[in-house]
Amino acid sequence: MQLIACWVLLFYSLFVFVPLSVLLQVQAQRSKWKAAHYRGVIVGKSFIAEALKLFGKPYSVSLEADHDVDDPDTPLLYQYQQGGDFQGSLDFVVDKRSKRILEIRVTPDHLTKERAITHFGRDYIQRRYSFCPDVDDTAAPIYEDPTGDVIQIEYPHKGIILSVNGENEVTNIAYVSTNLALGSESKCKKGR
Repeated sequence: MQLIACWVLLFYSLFVFVPLSVLLQVQAQRSKWKAAHYRGVIVGKSFIAEALKLFGKPYSVSLEADHDVDDPDTPLLYQYQQGGDFQGSLDFVVDKRSKRILEIRVTPDHLTKERAITHFGRDYIQRRYSFCPDVDDTAAPIYEDPTGDVIQIEYPHKGIILSVNGENEVTNIAYVSTNLALGSESKCKKGR
């Protein structure tokens, strides 16, 4: 995928008379992760009090399930049955101590990949990942793997990650400040 992007950039620089350095700069800026903005809430900067003013009382508040419940730093999960751009649930993952919003998740009901791309834009990067092997955790980390089963549509410049299943449906929309996926399987050992 990256090789194709480089060839496209070279083609445009030769035939459209845009300097290659300018095109490379644009692509580098697109791949830098920026904190997501969601209806006035900025991931990593805004506090749950701001979200509560905007969205009201949540359906439930619990410990976030993707972490060890015995860990004192396990984030809180504020759950809404609706409130996203698409029909489905809306969750805020919140740091227990600081009350800062760490992530916003939308779990849409029956959202096709194409409809999501139409909504968010065609300026995305599609990547494949695999789960780290031999990790005893409720949510094993993932690493970039060109043959992996986990497919993500990523908008680094918007801080948005779409998880896509085998039927080309979006199962999760994550509004984040950075992508926590690992660059390779060898980095899984460091995360254990």
